[in-house]
This record gives sequence, C-alpha cells and structure tokens, in this order.
Amino acid sequence: MVEKVGSKVVKLKPGDHVVMSFNSCGACVPCKRGEISYCVDHFKSNFGLARFSDGSPTMRKGDEVIHGAFFNQSSFATHALGTERTVVKIPDDVPIEIMGPLGCGIQTGAGAVFNSLHPYAGSSIAIFGAGSVGLSALLAAVTCGCAKIIIVDLSEERLKLAVELGATHTINPAKNDPVEEIRRITGPGTEYTLECSGNTKALRQAIDSTTLRGVCGVVGAPAFGALSAEPDRSGGGGH
Repeated sequence: MVEKVGSKVVKLKPGDHVVMSFNSCGACVPCKRGEISYCVDHFKSNFGLARFSDGSPTMRKGDEVIHGAFFNQSSFATHALGTERTVVKIPDDVPIEIMGPLGCGIQTGAGAVFNSLHPYAGSSIAIFGAGSVGLSALLAAVTCGCAKIIIVDLSEERLKLAVELGATHTINPAKNDPVEEIRRITGPGTEYTLECSGNTKALRQAIDSTTLRGVCGVVGAPAFGALSAEPDRSGGGGH
C-alpha cells in the first residue's frame, strides 16, 4: 500500500493498493517496444542498489549509505521505495496479501510459457522446479491445454501441490532419473521444457529431456559463470 508519494508522482496517491515490480529505463529500444524485461540497463536499474537516474543512494542513516531498492522491490523489508513507472495500481477489493508474487514469480513463470514457449493444446511440457515460478508456469501450461505436464522437484509436498494444480506427472530426482522418466512418459522427450530452479544439473537434465526440434526455456538463475553450452545438443535440433 502506498504511504507517501513524491512531488512528481501523478498516477498514485497515499492509500492506493499496488504491486511492485522490476525497474526499466523506458528509453531503450526494448522498452519502447514494450519489452521492458529486456531493458538494456536491466541489471543496473534493478541491482545497482542506487537510483538509476543519477546513481545516488536511495536511503541514508545519517551519513551512512543504506543500500536498498533491490530488484526495485526490497521484498523482505516492511517498506520499500519504488518508481511510478514500476508500481502498478490494483483494485481496492483485491486481497492485497495474495498479490505480492505477481511482482516477480508469477509473471516470470506464467510469462515464460505464454509469451516465449507458446505451447499448443495437446503438447507436452516438463517444468524443473516447483517453487512459485515453476507452479506459475504449471498453471499457464494447464491454461494452454498441454496434455502432458511433468513437474520435477525434490520436495514431495510441492509435487503433491503440483498435482492438485493440474500436473499429469511428477518426478522426484532423488528417486528417479528425470531424463529417463520423461522419455518413458513422452517417448522422444517433451516438446517444451522450462528450467525454473537455477540448478545447473537440472538445466542439463532439462536440455536432455527435450525432443528434437523442441524448445527449452531457462528462467532459473544459476551463479555467474556456472553455465556452459554444448553444441552437440543445440546443433542436433534442440533449442
């Protein structure tokens, strides 16, 4: 909920219910096309821990600089500073406590399925990771009419929830090899896979689970320098 606004804010007022999301410059070519997640200054504007416009700190405690505005949300704090560009007003009658995941997890998982993978009705998809991102991708896959929706996760509790949300198959990699199980279920592999865990081993499994001419999406965030590409798979018809 908005507590205070700056003098140049015109679209929001104190008391408005809002969802905070990531920042973008608004001036680069991707931003002008409406593809703000591809902003050329995405990292600086969200993880620079300072105001994007001039690099000044967002907060101070006396003379001490306090780094804030992480991902333009500071989601674990009780209060956060946002910009009018990235704070989205929602209806007052929508329960505000359930809207928080829209700022990142839901739009990442569901958006990857709707806007990038574009699975057709009757297709197969395997989703690695059943956190908020993976489960959001699952719901999108259900909406798209995917016939086989396979969820891979180490948590039995999450796998149980995935079934309740529409998964047709679940795999616990601690018990079964995901690649072998996915091929057993689908034959040649899934037409679509989505890696949501950030685990490099899971990413390798996701790639190997994808059939020829299939599409593997990656939204998990492994450590910098942890990824490597192997031309044998991508050159053989997987993407």
